[in-house]
Amino acid sequence: MKAMSRQWCRAGCLFILTAGATLSVSAESLKLTTEDWPPFAIGDNIHTNTLPGFSIEIVNTALARLGYQFSYELQPFKRQITATMHGQYDAMVVLLESDAPDLIFPKQGIGLIRNCFFTHKETVWSYDSPSSLASIRLGVVSGYTYGEIDAHIANASDSIFSVQQEEGDLFGKMVALMDRGRVSAVIEDEAVFGAYLESIDRKEDFLVVGCLEGDIAKIGFSPKMRGATALAEAFDAEMAVMRRSGVLQEILSKYHIEDWDSDE
Repeated sequence: MKAMSRQWCRAGCLFILTAGATLSVSAESLKLTTEDWPPFAIGDNIHTNTLPGFSIEIVNTALARLGYQFSYELQPFKRQITATMHGQYDAMVVLLESDAPDLIFPKQGIGLIRNCFFTHKETVWSYDSPSSLASIRLGVVSGYTYGEIDAHIANASDSIFSVQQEEGDLFGKMVALMDRGRVSAVIEDEAVFGAYLESIDRKEDFLVVGCLEGDIAKIGFSPKMRGATALAEAFDAEMAVMRRSGVLQEILSKYHIEDWDSDE
């Protein structure tokens, strides 16, 4: 997903959120997992349904309209993938298809992830292609996929510093790595890391020096879940209704997010 005092949680805190009083108590219940990744998912707010993050709110609205109740657990990213694959969770919310290609995905997305390179403002370097990474040491998040630079990360381990999600304070560690000169740049979603830097009053200390092509964030359903393919199709149909009716735009407007597929 902050002049906010929020801990950027990567631990397994349980938050329960039901779809609302309009649902029957016999409505089917889904167990979902995500992580604190504002503005996509805002961990402190997930259990209140007050600005829980735009991707979470999209999923909540679609599933509620389909007649589901649901609960969330916050988990580190790699643990989300493993547990969802094994059926511990019915779905994982906010990921790329490349992160876990064996999950069952709708065609419709719930956000646009745009990974960008951040450096100290004094650093003289910018990204223009994977080959430009050869001259720097890059900080990445262990378990994330990034698209066009994945081959470089796999083949140039000596120039890659992988931050482990399980250690906690993920973004704080990325900032510390740049402060100490252990990496020249880090890569993270532009909105997410920008919000973190603002929350610690450090946004003016860093620059965005290039970005990768955006990729669509999705909800991924467990292959162990009965009816997962049918639910993915129903989710697509509901998303189309939400987009046409203006419900989707109403959600996005709360977070000052533009629709990534407004021509649909």
